[in-house]
Order: sequence, then C-alpha cells, then structure tokens
Amino acid sequence: MHWSLDLLLLLSLLLLAVYLYLLTSTPKLPANHPPIVPYSLPVIGSGFAFIRNPTQFLSDAREKYGDEFLVILFGFHLFFTFSPRGLKNFYRLHEDEASFTEATRTFLQLKIPPEALAGKTMKMFSVILRPSLMRKYVEVVNNSLSEELAELGSAGTMEVFPFFKKLVHKIGLHCWAGDEAVSDQYLPRLRHNFEALDPEVGFTQPARLFRTLFTNKSSERAALRDIIAVLREIWDRRQAEQRQENDFLQTLHELYEDLTPEERYQQVGIDVFILHVASLANLYAALAWTLINVLCHPQYGEPIQRDVDQFYEEKADQLMEDFPRQSTLGSIAQAMQESIRLTQQSLTLRKVMHEFDLRCEHTTYTLPKGFYVATLLSVLNTQPVAFEEDPSTDPKSHKRRTSCSSSSSHTPPDQFDPTRYSVATAQLSTVSQARENMVSTFGHGRHACPGERFALMVGKIVIARLLHSFSFESFQPPPLLTTQMGAVGRASVPCHIQYSARE
Repeated sequence: MHWSLDLLLLLSLLLLAVYLYLLTSTPKLPANHPPIVPYSLPVIGSGFAFIRNPTQFLSDAREKYGDEFLVILFGFHLFFTFSPRGLKNFYRLHEDEASFTEATRTFLQLKIPPEALAGKTMKMFSVILRPSLMRKYVEVVNNSLSEELAELGSAGTMEVFPFFKKLVHKIGLHCWAGDEAVSDQYLPRLRHNFEALDPEVGFTQPARLFRTLFTNKSSERAALRDIIAVLREIWDRRQAEQRQENDFLQTLHELYEDLTPEERYQQVGIDVFILHVASLANLYAALAWTLINVLCHPQYGEPIQRDVDQFYEEKADQLMEDFPRQSTLGSIAQAMQESIRLTQQSLTLRKVMHEFDLRCEHTTYTLPKGFYVATLLSVLNTQPVAFEEDPSTDPKSHKRRTSCSSSSSHTPPDQFDPTRYSVATAQLSTVSQARENMVSTFGHGRHACPGERFALMVGKIVIARLLHSFSFESFQPPPLLTTQMGAVGRASVPCHIQYSARE
C-alpha cells in the first residue's frame, strides 16, 4: 500500500492533535473572553491553518478581530495580544502568574525528552554569561573562527546557513564543554546528537515531530544518553590525568559535587545540552542573515566595511580587549539587531498558573488557569503600526500608514535599515516609548534573552573577520521560511555566496 506524503502529514497532525488534547485540560471560558478565531474541527481548532503560515494567520486574525483574540490550537487555548498596553503588561507578568518556564517546557517536550527539561530555570544562563567570562569567550570565538576560515581556503563558495551552524556548534561546545569537545574525536559525534535533539524540527516539519511522539522519543533519548557519555569520557580522562582546565565543564562538576557520580554526570550533560540548544537556536541564523543583509545592501554594507578596515588598521593588536566593549564596531551590532528584527519568528509564550486579569488597550480580560498568553514577534516587527506616533494601534480603528514615519531615513519597516538602532547601544531608537514593546529582537521584560550581549559580541567578531578576510560576489538573498514558528527564521532555500581572499 502506498501512502502519499500529504496523507501521511494529515494523519501525523491528527494523531498529534489527539496527543496534545490528552496533555491538556480544557479551561472554562471566562465571561469577558476576547473574540475567538472560528474553527471547524474540535480539539484541532485552527491548528492546520495556523501551521501553514503562522505570521499570516495571526496577521489576518488581527485585521479581522483586533489586537486581542483567542486561538484554539491542537487543544491549547492561546490568548494573543498585540496592543501596546497589552504587550507592556504581558512582559511585566510574574513567573507565578504566567510561567515562561512551564510554557517552554510544555512545547519543547514534544521533541525533547522531559528529563532534560525538569527543574531548569533561567538562572544558569545568567551565571555563564557574566561579564567576567567574556574574554574567555572572545578567545573561543576567535579560535573556532580561525579554524573554519582555514577550511574555506582562499576562494570558493560558501553555503551560508550550514557554515554558520557548524561554526556555532564549535563555539558553543567549546564554551560549555571544553577543548576536548571540539576535537576530531568528539565533535562529529556531539554534532550528530545535537542535530537529533534540535527542537526547530518540530516547528518546521510536523511529520517528523509525529515520528518523535510515535517512537516515545527513542532517538532523542539515545542522543541525550550519548551526549552524557561523551562528557563523562572527557571528565574521567581529565581526572585520570589530574588536569585542571578551569573551564565551564569544571564549574558544573564543582556545582554538583554533592551529588552521586551518576547523578552528577547526568546533570552536567543535561546542563550542557540545554545551554547549547539555547545558544544555537537563534545565533547561527542571526549571523547568517546579518552577513546576507550587509552584503546585499551596499548603502549600509560599505560603511560597515570601512569601519572594519579602520578597526583592523588601528587596533589589530587589541582585538581581545576591544571586541567585548559595547561601543566597538557598533555598526555591526546595528546590522545584527536589524537582521534579527526582520526575521524574528519567535512565539513569546507564558502559561497561566492561576486566574488573573490582563489589562489591554481597550478592555481588561480575565485569563483562567490553563490558558496561554502569547504574541508572535513577526506579526508587528515589520509593520508600520509599530513605528507610528498615533497612540491608537487597533487595526480596526484607523487606517495604517505605508511608511515608517519615525525613522530618520523614512525606510519602510519591512526593509533593512540598521540606523533604526543606536550605534552606541545597539538599542532601537526609532520607536516611541509607548510602542517599544511592539518591536522585539531579544525580548522585553522579565524574560528578555540574557544572551544578548554574548550574541552581539559573537556577531561583531564573526562578521568583522569575514569582511576583513574576504570579498564576496553579489547574490540573490533567499526568501524566509514562512511555516516556521519559533526562533530567528531560517531560509526556505539554500544560499550560496562566492568569496575570495582580499589582497
């Protein structure tokens, strides 16, 4: 019997819907609920229409129902807000009211074994990203990039997204797991395991997500076990040789020294996995789009190239000291923030832990326990409404303008213009305070990404060295993948760039 791909996908999604329905309890709708986006299928709700193109689906719903509405997705009740006041209060929510951790765990465990997510909080990210570690990270980034540049040679063709994904694998594993993790002995094995656990597959390829659920995550569990085994081998060899590396792997073992050896190996492996997945999810795509945009927009790329050349001419002997500074090569940080803004597909999500009222622009809504509060960054990030001076943002209450009126260059907000961001701080400077939560790259409020400084530092080092080392031929930028929901967007087709060494 032959099964078509479409039929397999449909069956996969139906079974996924049943699985999710069993995971969720149906909250009772409050009397003052917002408009509900109509749907035909119980439990599944608007799921099929949503996953075809999440940004377009929510944009259409916003046009029809306003800035706040309720969407039923495979058994989940998602309250979406896009108004300035709704977003401001959304980002102010406390963890015990609407939990980032629980929302993230609920959705990631569709792909990732739940034992890898149990008890994890944002605190460990703050520990590893403290400023005192930045110099070590600069060395790691530079060394990893030098190895990749040597492999490129003096001329050739680069496939952009795989190049940056491989580079970020090497940087992350070096930072979190030590020198041995990026050796020829372990790097291919670790990369294979991390690819098997990569949660982005669940957002872009639903049929593969069904296979994960159908097999009870057997491949994913095997990959996690092997990551733990590799890190155990590395640590046991250090102990046998009585070597002290004073790196993050050693810090983790010291942190869990009160546990039994088996428990400690397990916790160290899981921590390294979580940290690496978190850093990989957005960083490699952000770097790829930054290079693409700098090269495809010479009106901004040429000044950036001049900044890079001047930097290397004046401070070539101060690279380690200067790269972590916020003011160094601010034009690259601007370009990176703007590239993320244009391609950010993140679904910002909180799980309601107990009933509370959320005040939005025109109405206060009661959100019962079990609801999810959400916003999709790609809906507003490129829309003129986020940049206008008019305080009324409800799409039903006024006619939208067609240009970004508060940008000094008047560049439409769906086009690349890094001057929207301050060269000194890399923060958005062309949006009014009332609307600042309507545009996001690294998030806002209590759960803003703690890795922003680290990511911008990596971006400055990588993009600067690429521009310093190579000239690039013109090329056609790839379109964004429209089915994605989560993280910085990926390209829908491969992107190849020809390069040659600069004289």
